Amino acid sequence: MGASQKIPLRDRKSFRLICRWVSLHLKLLIFVLYGLLLALAYFLEDNPWGKYRVEASVVWDYAQVKAEETGLDPLLIYSIVWAESSLNAHARTSVARGIMQMTEPAWKRVSKEPWRQAYDWRLNMDAGSAYLALLKKEIKGALEKEPSNAQIAGAYRYGFTRLKGCQFDPLKLPKTNNKIYKKLFAGELPEISIPELKE
Repeated sequence: MGASQKIPLRDRKSFRLICRWVSLHLKLLIFVLYGLLLALAYFLEDNPWGKYRVEASVVWDYAQVKAEETGLDPLLIYSIVWAESSLNAHARTSVARGIMQMTEPAWKRVSKEPWRQAYDWRLNMDAGSAYLALLKKEIKGALEKEPSNAQIAGAYRYGFTRLKGCQFDPLKLPKTNNKIYKKLFAGELPEISIPELKE
């Protein structure tokens, strides 16, 4: 075969198809590996990408600080942190971020910090506690009496408007599979670790 002989068109097309197949599957492999790394970082407390889960004792201490500032029950703040993120500062959904799973509209109502800072667990608890205090004020204004923790938790989970539509009865809100919120809505103490109350 001469050195200047061209590769047949059919062979060139086959080569391009092979290249495309390899490129596609390489991208897919990279995507899968990236997902596995994210899952590892999310579920493992000790991982090479950083500790996203904040120590329970640290969160409990800060919940007490925020409770004193806002007039809220520290157990309510602490319980909602557990319910929303299990103390994971980098928790996220398509609409919420951080340790108290703040949405951008809620964040902007109570915080001057940019929403991109929502993964800072202290700033997130600042905003989350302020939002709980705002909901408490709104419910109190509607009922003309102090709201219960169950009502505040219901408004945080589903919004003030939906709670109002249920005559401020948390037990009439949509069913949730979250065990902590179930307890809160029933006016009971959730089964979570409270460092200060340990024997």
